[in-house]
Amino acid sequence: MLYERVSFTHPCPIPIVQMHYARYVWALRYCAGVEVLDAGCGVGYGSNLIGMVAGGIVGVDISEDAIMEARARFSHPTFVCCPLESYREQDFGRAFDTIVAFEFLEHVEDMSLVLGELRLLLREGGKLLLSLPLYQGHNPYHHGRHYGVDEWRAVVVPHFQVRTFWHQPIESLDGGNVCVTPLRPTAHPKDGIMLAECY
Repeated sequence: MLYERVSFTHPCPIPIVQMHYARYVWALRYCAGVEVLDAGCGVGYGSNLIGMVAGGIVGVDISEDAIMEARARFSHPTFVCCPLESYREQDFGRAFDTIVAFEFLEHVEDMSLVLGELRLLLREGGKLLLSLPLYQGHNPYHHGRHYGVDEWRAVVVPHFQVRTFWHQPIESLDGGNVCVTPLRPTAHPKDGIMLAECY
């Protein structure tokens, strides 16, 4: 089974936690000393990790339960409960050097609109880090999109330049698949997570 959101109040296998956490560890290199937005932050464990190296960190999520849990456990990040599309209304004029959006884009109704918002929230020269599930149309969390590498490229490239695509093997209970590795231009993995380093 795939676990969509790590929670502190519900059981979750350790290898799945490691899988999710590994993406934030990968992102740390892009977050040191800068202003970071964690879009779709969930219960805030990733925002908290990034906050240890970032100049500032804001976590945004549409789930009130997740944000309440994040605020109860972590005092350093600022957590905001709202759709990403309305965030600029609450903090107009603020922009970020790095935006992290992990396991997020596949849930939104209008991906083009959300990518446009992410562009507006990103400072010139900033970085957007996306993680995108490959071929998970059967996912119980209703992603509603059965996308592979080429389909995700077609979604992202009109809005952002992509420096590198990365790959993380599919979530597994055997504890062996927590690595994040560069994706060769000719590679088309059939499962797992694709990560995109965008500008």
